[in-house]
Amino acid sequence: MLDDNNVQSTHSDSMSQMSDADLFAQAMEQPADGLSRSVRPGQIVRGTVVKVDREGVLVDIGYKSEGFIRPDELSLTNENPEDVVKEGQEIDCCVLRMHGDEGQILLSKRKADFDVAWKRLDELQQANATIEGEVKQHVKGGLIVDVEGVRGFVPASQVGTARGRVSDSALDSMVGKTVPLKVLEIDRMKRKAVFSNRQAEEEQREARRKEVMTNIAEGVELDGVVRRIVEFGAFIDLGGVDGLLHKSEISWKRVNHPSEVLKEGDTVRVVILRMNSDSNRISLGMKQLMSDPWKDAEHAYYVGQKIHGHVVRFAPFGVIVELEGDIEATIHTSELADKKVKHPSEVVNIGDDIEAIVTNVNANDRRMNLSLRQLKKQIEEKQEHEVVATYAAKVGEAGASTIGERMAQLRIDAAAAEAEAEAEEAVEAAEPVEAVEAVETVEAPEEPKEA
Repeated sequence: MLDDNNVQSTHSDSMSQMSDADLFAQAMEQPADGLSRSVRPGQIVRGTVVKVDREGVLVDIGYKSEGFIRPDELSLTNENPEDVVKEGQEIDCCVLRMHGDEGQILLSKRKADFDVAWKRLDELQQANATIEGEVKQHVKGGLIVDVEGVRGFVPASQVGTARGRVSDSALDSMVGKTVPLKVLEIDRMKRKAVFSNRQAEEEQREARRKEVMTNIAEGVELDGVVRRIVEFGAFIDLGGVDGLLHKSEISWKRVNHPSEVLKEGDTVRVVILRMNSDSNRISLGMKQLMSDPWKDAEHAYYVGQKIHGHVVRFAPFGVIVELEGDIEATIHTSELADKKVKHPSEVVNIGDDIEAIVTNVNANDRRMNLSLRQLKKQIEEKQEHEVVATYAAKVGEAGASTIGERMAQLRIDAAAAEAEAEAEEAVEAAEPVEAVEAVETVEAPEEPKEA
């Protein structure tokens, strides 16, 4: 049979082998029946707030005397006691000393909260659950967070869901915000806690994705945020799932790069064009929500119409011209000039404002063809008619009596004008020739020899 000393020794050994979590659980299970409660330093007890003032807080823990919490032992942030607890509220406290300066039991809510928080973090890690924390500071390599009184670290690589390194400005902007976190690693002895915001965000995003996929369908219009811009389009966040807005679906006019129209962070209105629930692929459109400029093109434009346009780019077959209302028309290389053109840049430049003739309009195929060559021909014919009319008037003033005489005189004058113009061109084209003065040498006759 064991004596009292052996029992106490055995109890002490078993207590020393118990973990902090076991001791905490054991302390919480002890009865709160007034004087029957055993209270000792380090024990976690639950009590009811009796009084709150600037000096501190009185707590009834079921012992013969009330416990007292100083303001600096009330919370980690040293807030005003009245802002932390209210009379009648039940709180957990850690016994610091059995008899303080005034004979009261000194308690600490801060330490109890700290112990409870570590136990909770351990449970959260085991369950892979999410907890919220407040970002306190941006430090080298990541963020410092406060999670229920525990100071922890979030590496920069575990912040957000964006690909690549998070910028310092983005980390700075998170200070003061409350963010969702997953527990990556905890070591209570070293007071080390490492969290991941990325894992928590991705889990929440996946939950939202499933919800969004069940509530959207083709043809539905909704708002989204431009999340990432790539060469071929932009990824739009629809509130948990990304949709692809191809650059050909951004506007009715040609878009060379999505950044010409969009920027990351923009809120845009889009429509669901196609979706595949199995692959989670969603195709979006923006131009479908805009007025189609080709809708009334056949009424606004007609063959033979002279219009103004802006050269926007060269193509292998000619030139692309932007017209009013975001309509693009084509000028084939053969319609740029009367002569053979090897490259459009021989006639026009990108950025030129030009005038051309409409040669074809097909709104159904969204095509319109223009011609510079035919416009030039039209202008020349008009000038020729004006010249003929001018000559006819002159012949009439000269007194020609018949139509034949007038036409004959007209042809004579036209031929004379044409000959004169050709002569002037020949003179301008000829190079000046220096006159060389020829000198003829005449030999004197030989004198007759004397006999």
